[in-house]
Amino acid sequence: MDSTIDIIPIDESHIAQVASWFEAVPFAGLHDSAGWVAVQHNEPIAVATLSYDADHVAVLNFVVHPSERRHGVGEQLVRAVLAQPDVRSVSRLHAYVELDNIPAQKILDHAGFIHIGNSPDGRLVYEKH
Repeated sequence: MDSTIDIIPIDESHIAQVASWFEAVPFAGLHDSAGWVAVQHNEPIAVATLSYDADHVAVLNFVVHPSERRHGVGEQLVRAVLAQPDVRSVSRLHAYVELDNIPAQKILDHAGFIHIGNSPDGRLVYEKH
């Protein structure tokens, strides 16, 4: 069986599929930001978005479908996003991670992000230059 994962720009068909993953967990920005989706067997298995905060800092969000976690999909997706020309030209990139999300913290560490503090809502703040 082919297990190839393609990283492609997100489109409206993916947004509907991915939004269904988040009935209990909010994932803002699917419509108002650049986005990419990891697709395997024509199904989205992970998504990443890039938006800008009030200080014009790019903010990376990513999530992997629960059934696909701990298989390297998140790391592959983050690497692919960071390689995008528009993302490479960003001077500061932030990511916010829940304290108990150790896998996401490891992905960001491996991608060269540095933990720089905590947000007012208690999440870890990572930055990459």
